[in-house]
Amino acid sequence: MVEIARADIEIKRGDSEEKIITFKKGGQPFDLSVVERIDMHVKSDGKVLIKLSTKDNSIRVLDASQGQILLNITPILTATKKFDLGDYDIQFIYASKRIKTVLEGSFILNSDVTYIKG
Repeated sequence: MVEIARADIEIKRGDSEEKIITFKKGGQPFDLSVVERIDMHVKSDGKVLIKLSTKDNSIRVLDASQGQILLNITPILTATKKFDLGDYDIQFIYASKRIKTVLEGSFILNSDVTYIKG
């Protein structure tokens, strides 16, 4: 299906972070117009601690024909999280309700020295 390598994500706790990901199949961009929804979950110690989705616009399709999405990790998603290392995956959910995991990796949450509330 989609050919994408395992990729780790590393961010600072409480920071705004945007990550662009491009999905490919056979070396060509994967057309995301066939995907109904895209979800990402971050798990640590068996618990889902962070969720992103096209459903709430925390994942946005930037260019469906080029297979490009944007992960929008807001400060509120990580500011109070106590873990340092977790696992994540990204899944495509099709109109047929078929689910396909297309990317996975480690989610590294580094400590931040400066903390600004709000």
